[in-house]
Parts: sequence; C-alpha cells; structure tokens
Amino acid sequence: MLRAWDIAIAVGATSIMVLPANTRRIGAILVNDHASQTIYLKLGKNAAVNEGIRLNSGGATYEIDLSNPWEGEVHAVASGAGTTLLITEVFA
Repeated sequence: MLRAWDIAIAVGATSIMVLPANTRRIGAILVNDHASQTIYLKLGKNAAVNEGIRLNSGGATYEIDLSNPWEGEVHAVASGAGTTLLITEVFA
C-alpha cells in the first residue's frame, strides 16, 4: 500500500533539512512556490546559495522518482526569508 504526505515549509537564508531520509520512498516532488526568490537543494548535506539543485521562482520543481531515486535527506536554502517550498512524498 502506498502512502503520501504533503507539507509547506518556509525556507530562509540558513540551510535546513526539508525531507528526512526514508528507505521506503518511492518518489517526491519539491516545488518552489515563491514568486521571486530562488531555492537551492542539496542531497545528503547542507545546502548553500548558488550550489546544488536550483529551483527558480514561480513553480520550479525537482522530482525524485524511480528513474531519479534518492532515499537520503534533502536540505534547502533560499535567496531570502519566507520562501515557501511545497513537498509531496510518496512511500511504501
């Protein structure tokens, strides 16, 4: 049986863990919901501005799935305070 959870996280100028490690993860979608600020993701370690996976403003997404698997932690940092990151994770 598959399960899912959704969350909105406020990301700021300090790196935070936004998705914990999960060996049962099937997939996840991470969406930058801010109109003008950028989010940077790092897999398994602290995120830093201008490094890693860039999510541009206005709905840019990063998807973890069977063709792009990752079971470890995901960390995020933003170009400014109060940048909303939407996350949906699917797991077995």
